[in-house]
Amino acid sequence: LAKYLVLFSEDGRTWTYDGVDWTDRNPGAHPTPRVGYGMAYDSVRKRTVLWGGRSFTDYLNDTWEFDGTTWVEKKTTAAPSPTTARQLAYDPNVKKVVLVGELTWEFDGTEWSRVPSAPTTCATGGPRYYDPSRHAVVAVAAVNAAFGNSDPCSSTWFTSAYGASCTTNADCGVNLFCTD
Repeated sequence: LAKYLVLFSEDGRTWTYDGVDWTDRNPGAHPTPRVGYGMAYDSVRKRTVLWGGRSFTDYLNDTWEFDGTTWVEKKTTAAPSPTTARQLAYDPNVKKVVLVGELTWEFDGTEWSRVPSAPTTCATGGPRYYDPSRHAVVAVAAVNAAFGNSDPCSSTWFTSAYGASCTTNADCGVNLFCTD
């Protein structure tokens, strides 16, 4: 699976791209069609994790994993609240998928757990990625007028491997930097 880019389309189809061709994987079971979901690749467990989004009628907070062939729904006892426009990133330091939004959550392959951290009030939309030079998941806040948000906030948040988040350089600890 690591040699493919995985795309879950809004019509519920799963595609992979090997750098040359797109392939419709057509797995039997799969998540319901949706938009606004988060997805990240867990390189240790070799699974693509999909979380949340919005169906044509509801906000979702279900979790699915794709192993390159099959989607499996992961039933968890806790999960981030249903929403859309949230992004995931894999943090190899803690070997978990991280969701940074108003709250920070981590998925270990079995359960979601909330990470005690400062709320990120502007973390709507925008990319999430792991920055190896900072050893942190970076959440770039993006305000989208289409969602009715006219606040010109544009912040960058760094969440350390130990769950601490920050909004200023002083909060970040060693080798972590924050900007507003």
